[in-house]
Amino acid sequence: MRFDENPVDVEALVALINSGHGTALALHGRTQIGESGAAYVVKDAAGARFVLKFGYGSETRTERVQKITKRLREAGYPAPTYLCVGEDSGVKYSVQTMLPGKAAHRISVSMVEELIAINRLQAGLAGDLPPEWPARVVDGVLKGFQRYCVIDTLRAEAATSALLETLQELVVRNASEICVTGDIVHWDFNQGNVLSDRNRITGVVDWEGACAGDRGFDLATFLFYSYEDRAVRDPLWREALDCSGRGALAVYLAHMIVRQVDWSMRHHGPESTERWMAIGGEIIRDLH
Repeated sequence: MRFDENPVDVEALVALINSGHGTALALHGRTQIGESGAAYVVKDAAGARFVLKFGYGSETRTERVQKITKRLREAGYPAPTYLCVGEDSGVKYSVQTMLPGKAAHRISVSMVEELIAINRLQAGLAGDLPPEWPARVVDGVLKGFQRYCVIDTLRAEAATSALLETLQELVVRNASEICVTGDIVHWDFNQGNVLSDRNRITGVVDWEGACAGDRGFDLATFLFYSYEDRAVRDPLWREALDCSGRGALAVYLAHMIVRQVDWSMRHHGPESTERWMAIGGEIIRDLH
């Protein structure tokens, strides 16, 4: 069966998963999280709910996600169990257990402490995962990727082109400072992928992009998306600096600025782009 990249016949994908993995899943509807539109709720015969996700290209790493999340759960990490993963005609899919809670779009100071504690569990768990660090994070700024960190987007306008040049210089100057490479990195550790209930973190989802590297990158990601909240920002700054050092943190934040400004320009429009450029400028000043 062939799935064209856009759109995907989700009912057909569920049928293919059932046939290939011996499951009895039924499509129940789209989730309310994420921007890709490629996350759906499915149920098994007993009514248990799972999340079906799919994507394309080398950025979707479904082939290793079961191994990564198993290691994390064994360490006490609130990661989901992946029922099955696979690929068909370029469409990579995964079915994971639905964890309790909702996306933690705003977190308290006590939750920051909990966030830091679970991030520390990622240390040293990469094991036999393929080495990609620091090339993966550096390349996002210097070369760009196909579906995000598209640096040609920033080059299209004078202000963003100047920002890109500044960030590339920052990365070239500091890339050699990155030394930690044996942790598990979530790679998209933002508020939409951290679940909470009653002021407690209940899970971290969306591990399809995970890799071996420095867990400090995940701290930098959450720091970036929390930058307007000083009560959250300050403890994350301290932990990220202690974990990775100033030079590595500069590279990680440069990557996040490129990633989000590109995404905003292509998907969200001028208001969002101006907001993240302003935050990016503040981060650059704070780094100095």
